[in-house]
Amino acid sequence: MPQKLFPDLPVICVAVNELDIPPELRSPRVTGIVQRADVRGTIELILRLHPDTRRIVVIGGTSPLGRTFLRKAEDLVRSFSGKVEFDFRTRSLAETQRAVATLPQQTVLFFLTMQRDAEGQSFRSSTHVVELLAKSASVPIYAIADTTIESAHSTRTGDHHEGEVGGGSAPLVTIPAG
Repeated sequence: MPQKLFPDLPVICVAVNELDIPPELRSPRVTGIVQRADVRGTIELILRLHPDTRRIVVIGGTSPLGRTFLRKAEDLVRSFSGKVEFDFRTRSLAETQRAVATLPQQTVLFFLTMQRDAEGQSFRSSTHVVELLAKSASVPIYAIADTTIESAHSTRTGDHHEGEVGGGSAPLVTIPAG
């Protein structure tokens, strides 16, 4: 599309996801920022910062992007076999909010993305979903995108930690107060 609209102009794009780069953006005349999701690095970070973790609850949505991130995470869990148990959740937001309020200690939430939940409800941003989850979560929440937690953090109390993991991603964690 950029070549059709602006055949002689270079194009700069932002927020193109690494999982599905459109063919029309693969051109020497197109440059920009590609978001990279370091799922493995984030799981490794969780286990380093919370060595007593027994279960990681992975929360994702039902949009095409949400399903892609969930598949990527599901493909990686085999490499953590015997170290930690994984629980994948693609429920409605309301059901997820109730569930995260009663999770036992030694559990960590790993939020991928939720543009749409299992009931088909759409959300304006993953940040909004994390804001809602953080209000009821009884355990730490990690997210695949630093802006998700960074923006949501301002809406609640708690300690904010930042760590860079391989590949240049910077997953952030909000640890519930108390």
